[in-house]
Amino acid sequence: MKAESSEWSRRDFLRVGAAAGAGASLAGSPVGVQSASDRDDDGPDDFNEATICAAAGGDVKRATSAVELTRFYLRRIQAIDERGPHLNSVIELNPDAIAMAEMADADRRRGRLHGPLHGIPVLLKDNIDTGDRTQTTAGSFALAGQPAVRDSTVAAKLRAGGAVILGKANLSEWANFRSSDSSSGWSGRGGQCNNPYAIDRNPCGSSSGSGAAVSANLCTVALATETDGSIVCPAHNNGVVGIKPTVGVTSRAGVVPISHTQDTIGPHARTVADAAAVLTVIASQRPDARDPATAGVPLGSAGLRDATVAAAGLHGVREPDGLEGARIGVTRQGVDAVDDVVGGVFDDALAAMRKPVRRWSTSTRRGSSFRRRTANSSSCCSTSLTICATTSPPASVCRWPAGRSTISSPSTTRTPRSRCRSSARISSSWPRRSRPARTLLSPSSAA
Repeated sequence: MKAESSEWSRRDFLRVGAAAGAGASLAGSPVGVQSASDRDDDGPDDFNEATICAAAGGDVKRATSAVELTRFYLRRIQAIDERGPHLNSVIELNPDAIAMAEMADADRRRGRLHGPLHGIPVLLKDNIDTGDRTQTTAGSFALAGQPAVRDSTVAAKLRAGGAVILGKANLSEWANFRSSDSSSGWSGRGGQCNNPYAIDRNPCGSSSGSGAAVSANLCTVALATETDGSIVCPAHNNGVVGIKPTVGVTSRAGVVPISHTQDTIGPHARTVADAAAVLTVIASQRPDARDPATAGVPLGSAGLRDATVAAAGLHGVREPDGLEGARIGVTRQGVDAVDDVVGGVFDDALAAMRKPVRRWSTSTRRGSSFRRRTANSSSCCSTSLTICATTSPPASVCRWPAGRSTISSPSTTRTPRSRCRSSARISSSWPRRSRPARTLLSPSSAA
């Protein structure tokens, strides 16, 4: 399907018309939703920009119904993915999604919560196996016709965590591993996926549908895969958060492969906290026999001793002082090559992480309780957050195995350890070196 107009903006997506009822059939069209009537009703928008925290609530009474949230996304997919501006980010919907949502609601009423994604609708890139009635085709008709016989490891973790598998997201066919001149976001099964901000612009790939669907509020979060840029590039182009984990942090078992030394699975989300919550669920805390790479990373080995290692490290971003005690290696490679406006945003983000957190604490004095606002000098500030600004990942901070770094050709110049030890006192505006001319890579080269 092709867009009927190039004048749609992301704001249009947030208020586009929709008409179908919640009980629409899940079969009969490329995304499995029957055509709706041609009424120009306002589109469903009750849960636009909803986060995992907001949907989960604090208890059973405050939590959003998983069924309600799932039906909202089904109606919205029908309105702007199958109809309307034709985003084409979803290839297929899971006919069991409502049933999964009902089970999640029933468990919540019984007080059985399975994790941070309990009742949260998730889209999976169409190269990730799900042992249900949906296809896993990498966007190609060559693999269509027979569903996967079992879940991929990450899909099994989503089910165990109470997530609702909403369906499969469009992608660059074969994750862009088919031609040097392929079109990002196009697949034979799904057609051309479009960018929610401007549908005549490149959504990047190969995880185009995952990024576009999250951006357009067609799901809460999505799973994507990357060999070389396929998580981070769609996140950038569609204005969402993407995390590309080190190879082996998430198991590739049951995922259509390209490179056993580079492939990895990570989240697309609208907030950093949501992305971290997804990674908490899908990260391998123990080696996976179906993917040897999971035995060679810190979380794989640490999980044998302490199954809470991953959760403790990733869930902290939800708290104001979640970075307390963190040590972050910051590479300048690739950053100093951009223009001053983009570089300034990057530097401002580093400065924000160094600022002390203001929070309320409760104290008791003379038999009465009162609240005071305090500057927590040990939270996210120079005394506890160490940021090493380097031209390449220092060995003392990032010990990535060969071939697993997100940096394709790191500099041989290592930052002295003395700079890392004193980096907590780096000024908020890191002195920028002269920026060379930008070298732009073709988005279609990402896999």
